[in-house]
Amino acid sequence: MIDDENQRQDYGGAFPIDNVSGYTLGQLENAIDGANTFLQWRLILANQTANITELSLPQLFNNWE
Repeated sequence: MIDDENQRQDYGGAFPIDNVSGYTLGQLENAIDGANTFLQWRLILANQTANITELSLPQLFNNWE
């Protein structure tokens, strides 16, 4: 979620589709604080930050939810 590498494209089908990039460690840490599930983390992250790849968050998080 920080880098712009799509692991699925680079390493194959065993890896998640990752079209999310541009988040900072601080944004990720702030969003995870208080989240008890991956869904909560995703929703907090989407609500607290503005990111052009935000629409791809559900696709990425579906790998773990």
